[in-house]
Amino acid sequence: MLNLYLSRIGIVKLSNIAIDQFAQHAKDMYIQISIKLAQLEKEKELQESKHEDEGEKEEEEQEEESDIESEESQSEEEDEKDDEDEIDPTDPDALKKIKERKKQKKKEKKLRKKERKRRRKERIRLKREKAKVKEKEKEK
Repeated sequence: MLNLYLSRIGIVKLSNIAIDQFAQHAKDMYIQISIKLAQLEKEKELQESKHEDEGEKEEEEQEEESDIESEESQSEEEDEKDDEDEIDPTDPDALKKIKERKKQKKKEKKLRKKERKRRRKERIRLKREKAKVKEKEKEK
């Protein structure tokens, strides 16, 4: 009888230990799952913000390109008007003046192109810096 009683107590103790171990394992799994879920949510938010940033960048680039095209067309129209007004066909040095103006226009066009390129690179650099700052804030 004593053996039977002791064996029942042993079984109950073993089952309690098994239940405690199972409960601890379940807690650990819950913690791991919640951490993984939080990581996935952060990744999803980052991807969404990247898509939004890419959309904004594309819109800004399109606006910049249209601005550049309008500036170029305006400058070309102004140059043509200036050429027509200033050239005197009776002048013997007219060909030299025309060539000099063409050279000057090419130089100015190159300078404008370099300036636009520099400004564009600067904007891109600033956008990247802003994106890095946002990423750091999101990580915090």
